[in-house]
Amino acid sequence: MSLSPLQLALLYFIFFASGVSSLISEITWNRMLVLIVGNTITATSMIVAAFMGGLAAGSYWGGRTFSKLRPSLIPYSFLEACIGFYVILSPLFFNLFANLFAELAPAFAGSTILPLVRLAITFASLFAPAFLMGATFPAIIAGTAHADPKARASRTGYLYSINTIGAALGCLGAGYLLLPRVGSQQTLVWAFLFNQVIKNNKN
Repeated sequence: MSLSPLQLALLYFIFFASGVSSLISEITWNRMLVLIVGNTITATSMIVAAFMGGLAAGSYWGGRTFSKLRPSLIPYSFLEACIGFYVILSPLFFNLFANLFAELAPAFAGSTILPLVRLAITFASLFAPAFLMGATFPAIIAGTAHADPKARASRTGYLYSINTIGAALGCLGAGYLLLPRVGSQQTLVWAFLFNQVIKNNKN
């Protein structure tokens, strides 16, 4: 797919905003999950495993799926819409998970089953949105595929770099600016707003 300079700049801006939104969400979800499953090394490892596992699985699935389709940004837009839906409703989901854990934890206190309950709650909270986030990169690459292999490789590199920069800024913004000042729910609203920037500028 050949893009004008303006379209290409907009594409890079969209994926930059995607990186910002994703990491604001991830850092906030991490803060919320610590309150549910604890802040031990084991609990933190579960959180990282759930998120990174979802990203890897989503990237693998997206690479195999979207490469077979005609170039289109519709799949990417759909993924971002689903992510935004989860982001804005995640306080409700996490509250449900917290209540579920509060009911199950006393029954398995001191048991080897309790860590499995923590693991299940963690994966239920993070795997699905992380899977969708992981699939966005192959979706946007396949959706804007260039006929020239060199141009395609260059575009892929730029997209990855810009998304990574956005992710780094989202991480810093969430950890040092938004969470300390406005709390988890308002921080997720900011993540959702960045997601809406993506959705409203996809064309």
